Amino acid sequence: MSARKDTYYYRAKSENYASRAAYKLKEIQVKFGIIGPGENVLEIGASPGGWTRYIYEITGKPVVAMDISPMKYMDNVIFLKTDIMSDESIEKIRDALRQTGMENFQAVLSDAMVKTTGNGSIDHSASYVIADRVMEVAKIFLAPGGSCVFKHFQGDMTQDLFRKWKDSYRFSRITNTRASRHGSREIYMIFKGKL
Repeated sequence: MSARKDTYYYRAKSENYASRAAYKLKEIQVKFGIIGPGENVLEIGASPGGWTRYIYEITGKPVVAMDISPMKYMDNVIFLKTDIMSDESIEKIRDALRQTGMENFQAVLSDAMVKTTGNGSIDHSASYVIADRVMEVAKIFLAPGGSCVFKHFQGDMTQDLFRKWKDSYRFSRITNTRASRHGSREIYMIFKGKL
């Protein structure tokens, strides 16, 4: 276990976050201000809830969280157990919006990733497919001016993915975080100000 892993792992435990991933989102939030008080947020790939609690701390609004894996019950979370790649997921998101009286989301955030294989090319391709789906979901449900952030494993299609979506937003950036594991190829793509 690296010193970096120790630091964030134990910090998450002591601050009662479900995982070290909370600090990735915190760093992105400090840099880019992607969510604000009173905003509606859709979180994709939410389990075990590392981002979820932090999102609620900022917005004060129920978080619509979805994942193919189960998640422990959390207050102020509407959890949808579904695969973002399925057609069913779109209907479940629509239902959640109707039930809560929300019209749309001001942010779509995703830390989703398939189980990695260790094969960089395969993992990168899977990452591309998920990220592109997240952006399609944002295209449907994100309010004008809204933000979308997702995790991505770098590879030869990274720039193509970034270019595909950047013109749909006023601001776009690729970043990494100190809380990512040492040597990880994961980055985050930031899109703000949906046109």
